[in-house]
Amino acid sequence: MHRWNPYLAPVMRELVVGRSPQAEVVARFLRVDKIAAEAQVSESLNGIWEALRDSAIIERVYPNEFQLSWERLLVSTAGPWFTCNRCGMMTAHSVRGACVMTGCGGRLSAMSADEIAARFGDHHWYNRYTQTTAFPVEVREHTAQLTTALAGVYKISADFGASHSWGRRCT
Repeated sequence: MHRWNPYLAPVMRELVVGRSPQAEVVARFLRVDKIAAEAQVSESLNGIWEALRDSAIIERVYPNEFQLSWERLLVSTAGPWFTCNRCGMMTAHSVRGACVMTGCGGRLSAMSADEIAARFGDHHWYNRYTQTTAFPVEVREHTAQLTTALAGVYKISADFGASHSWGRRCT
């Protein structure tokens, strides 16, 4: 459970607490320092964990291992987006207007549609996912995993300009 509640870490506790995103979010929500208010943040994290576990939102899959089922996920980007005035992180979730990036301490402000468009105008992955259709993908074994005969077929077809698609020519 120390992965959820960093205050329970058996070693390097200070480092683990300092890097914990969940301790950061809870501390920002409570408007406290996660080091100075250790007991309050730790108690809140324990309460959140118990609620997730007891309401079966997360389920035990192995001893001391829990999983969130994909059926419980709802991913959406509808609604306002915010950006941090200090680190520039973007988020669709404002926690009392505070940036939850570990160690940042900045404030969030809402972004307009024009600001979002400007930020992503030249962003390769954003444009790739929103402006183009998916490329077809074909998965084949790596040649080191093939039998000698099949690897030879791939080699011969490659030598003659064909794709590694069972020797058929690329068109």
